Amino acid sequence: MVTFILDNPAATWTTQNKIQVTCLTVCLLSTGLNLVYVEPQASHVQRAKLKIEAEEGADQCIGKVDPDKLKVLETNAHYVALSKKFGMLHALSSISNLIGLASQVLHIWYLAANLKSI
Repeated sequence: MVTFILDNPAATWTTQNKIQVTCLTVCLLSTGLNLVYVEPQASHVQRAKLKIEAEEGADQCIGKVDPDKLKVLETNAHYVALSKKFGMLHALSSISNLIGLASQVLHIWYLAANLKSI
């Protein structure tokens, strides 16, 4: 983004340049939000969930979980709250990644549209 802004001074920006800078800024902000806020919280919640699963003995199950252990986890209010919070954070992370990806695709589309043969 800095390189683009240095190569294209703000005084000479066209509508196309403004859209590209906006895309790059949105990408930077969504990635930064994900890196600084969402992912650390999601990792913390996931570790807390895994700790509860280990305490209940459901951490070594691959594939199908023992129904008795699953019932114990479903009745644990703290585990259920952590699962909901993790789901929300995971969804927010996915949305943030999709916004960043869409911004990058739009920026690349503008770059490709302005390619000139040598």
